[in-house]
Amino acid sequence: MANRIITALDIGSTKISAVISSLEEGQPPSVIGVATYPSQGLKKGVIVNIDDAINSIAAALEAAERMAGLTVSSVYISINGKHITSTNNKGVVAVAQDEIIADDVFRAIESARTVSIPPSREILHVIPREFIVDAQGGIKDPIGMSGTRLEVDAHIISATSSALHNLVKCVQQLGLRVDDIVFTGWATANAVLTPTEKELGVMLLDIGGGSTSITTFVEDAITYSGSLPLGGANLTSDLAIGLRVSLEDSERIKLNAEELYRLTKDDTPPSEATQKRQKLLGRGSDDEDDKKSPKKKRDVIDVTKLEIDGVKTVSKKLFEEIIDARLSEIFDLVIKQVEEANHETRLPAGRNYRWSCSGTRNNNNS
Repeated sequence: MANRIITALDIGSTKISAVISSLEEGQPPSVIGVATYPSQGLKKGVIVNIDDAINSIAAALEAAERMAGLTVSSVYISINGKHITSTNNKGVVAVAQDEIIADDVFRAIESARTVSIPPSREILHVIPREFIVDAQGGIKDPIGMSGTRLEVDAHIISATSSALHNLVKCVQQLGLRVDDIVFTGWATANAVLTPTEKELGVMLLDIGGGSTSITTFVEDAITYSGSLPLGGANLTSDLAIGLRVSLEDSERIKLNAEELYRLTKDDTPPSEATQKRQKLLGRGSDDEDDKKSPKKKRDVIDVTKLEIDGVKTVSKKLFEEIIDARLSEIFDLVIKQVEEANHETRLPAGRNYRWSCSGTRNNNNS
């Protein structure tokens, strides 16, 4: 059986990532091509200039195709932005036969899809949260069970028609077929969250360049999906203003912050216990001047290696205060948005933050 080729485009506000994978039956996917290109024509997850967006998508896809050594004809694309909303709805159908079959499940999900939404919006996903067979709930897969009444509690994610159509138009202009459109938060949740986290209850924040997607789970069921029009670009702007550097230099400082912290010399005096051990080992200093005036921790980050004109160091305290203030605002707005939708924010498994702003990615649990 020939390998199946799947291509995915993550179309973000600051970068566009293209991934080409080869799928073989019974084997895990094998990535054969990957590329990232700076994004143009998008702002806060929404296309604002179609021509620029097309050029950026084409550049990312072309680079991935060169690595894979093939040309693709269809793609899966991601979507994000403040226009993303969600709701939960139920659908009920009568079971036609003695046992529930796949067609009954499909009809129940389609019944849940009939939720009333404005004509300017389109449904992206109808995700079953649980099935209920003759009043017995908590069922994940009802196929093969006996019953006369099948009910599904579904999570429905929708987006504005204009945002969807503009995104599809950009891809189709390149001669590609769109296999499906996936909400960024839902895709990320399936990629990084563990079954235990979903079961206990967890909030996933995918912090991108121009927007932050929000996804919450309780008892292994998705409960809320949304997006906030704030992200890494706001951090870059804040740092540029606070540190009095250009946006380009601010972005470089942000992306290299971890390495700069590691390379910056720390003059913090050793603890008393460490000093005693050093003295016993003959490594203590007899310099009376050092004893009288112990060194203090430097409140600077050395940015010399970044070669920023006129800037050799930046205040560590100021840097941390700027980052803390903006992230605190983002987290507060996330909590407010979720709570206004009458969903939980105090989740036992904590919050999982995935950073994907301007090329950086990592996962942290807290």
